[in-house]
Amino acid sequence: NAETLTRRGLVVVDDVLSPGELAAARRDAATLARFSPAGDHGERGDAVCWVRGDDEDVGAGLRQAMRLLRGVPDALARRGYEASTHHRVPRQCQLARYTSRGKGYDRHLDQCSLGVGELGLLEWLRLSDYRGRALTAILYLND
Repeated sequence: NAETLTRRGLVVVDDVLSPGELAAARRDAATLARFSPAGDHGERGDAVCWVRGDDEDVGAGLRQAMRLLRGVPDALARRGYEASTHHRVPRQCQLARYTSRGKGYDRHLDQCSLGVGELGLLEWLRLSDYRGRALTAILYLND
């Protein structure tokens, strides 16, 4: 997978969760009540929320999925991936829930390279997880 990522710029790994783990993560994600519309003026048609593994309303199934995603940089490093190094893994993960009314996921760049002078100190600190982003891992929980 590390070779494919280096060569193609992306890799798809199927069945990383067992059927039981997937069902538990789906149940946990479905019970979260804090989704709100994405900040894209409704174009994608999704609602999002940010979760951390130590949040009280995050169940064990979703925690396991988050541990898996957070382990991607280490797994790539062990397999010789060298296209990027020194990965910072955010403490939070974003969940997105799409409806049939929106246009769906749109490939985009989340990296933020603006400085504190352009953003203001508070916004610059808030966006700290986005500076220097080199990898994005996505886990689909849909059917």
